[in-house]
Amino acid sequence: MRVFNMALFGWPHLPDDAPVGTPGSYPLSNRYFDPVRGNALLQQELDRITLSDELGLDGFTCQEHHGGGGFCAMVPSTHLMAAAVSQRTKHLQVAVTGTCIPLHHPLAIAEEVAMLDHLSNGRFIWGALRGFPTEYLSYNVNPAESQARFREGFSLVLKALSSEGRFDFDGQFYRVRDYNIWPKPLQQPYPKIWMAANSLDSLDFAVRNRTYIATPWVSIERTRSVHETYYRLAQEQSLTIPEDFDDMFASICALYVGESDKKARQEAEAHLEYHFFRALASFDIGTVSLIPGHMSVNGMRDWLKNVTSKETGKAMGYSVDEGIENGTVILGGPESAVAQIKRQREEGKRGTLLAMFQFGSLPDALATQSLRLFAQEVLPKIRAI
Repeated sequence: MRVFNMALFGWPHLPDDAPVGTPGSYPLSNRYFDPVRGNALLQQELDRITLSDELGLDGFTCQEHHGGGGFCAMVPSTHLMAAAVSQRTKHLQVAVTGTCIPLHHPLAIAEEVAMLDHLSNGRFIWGALRGFPTEYLSYNVNPAESQARFREGFSLVLKALSSEGRFDFDGQFYRVRDYNIWPKPLQQPYPKIWMAANSLDSLDFAVRNRTYIATPWVSIERTRSVHETYYRLAQEQSLTIPEDFDDMFASICALYVGESDKKARQEAEAHLEYHFFRALASFDIGTVSLIPGHMSVNGMRDWLKNVTSKETGKAMGYSVDEGIENGTVILGGPESAVAQIKRQREEGKRGTLLAMFQFGSLPDALATQSLRLFAQEVLPKIRAI
């Protein structure tokens, strides 16, 4: 089992009266952001990422979002964050999961991917996602074009990274003349790629492009289904699967290890509730998913079905017990954490945990304490899983 420190730099200081999770509340007003506190948050998380490198974790990753400050306050650019991390670490793989392709020009993405591969000395993993439809509205990009823009943009990124010599490109959204990339990436033809995928359409696209998969906040039952579907689609199309696909098959979870199950619960429960009912709620997922055109009817039905809590009826609004049960939360003493991670691998087919060691309103000291205990007492016991 591989473990990446997934740092999303969420905002832990939302007041009780901040309107999150209500229709029209996204994007969250930046009047709740304090620059001094924000800078401290950034530096604390960067220090914890450096510590992750020293403690022997496998990698770091972050995710691009715009306007959803409760969940992702400091990463409008994953590439900038990856560049900073590449210079503070020596061993961690440096990943982004990922870049909202339709909000950027594909050639700029390709050039930055190549630069990041060199800055990290070949430790970079690129990731691609579409993002939320409200992010498109803010950028004045038609959400109904997001799927087509994503696929065309992705193809152009790969062409730019892998082409020898100059080329032209004539697409629906992008036209390129007489272009070739400088520098070429260090890893040839390009770094490994994680694609954020959950629906049948996105999985089919990932299979045809031989990318790895990173799933969002979904249950281990759902990740098992995604894993099985990827293999089935590849077999139906007589396409090969990357040899290390199972080890790279990734999913997100919030992770906290305490000295005992009781202590872990006492220290983390309130902060997990903040994470699911305040931070994630700041995206107003239940409303923004209904913006016309971003998803097909079947895709939207499938998405809401797989992220909606069976207890609360809210999208990604899991109680702590439900989170532990469905695998979006790992919480307990070292022995319980090991058992839960084994279940993630065996039942959810997860080979890489994108683990949030800081989540919700969890204080810096507790997040670092948990990370140290995880590295000392849990990580050695899950390596062979």
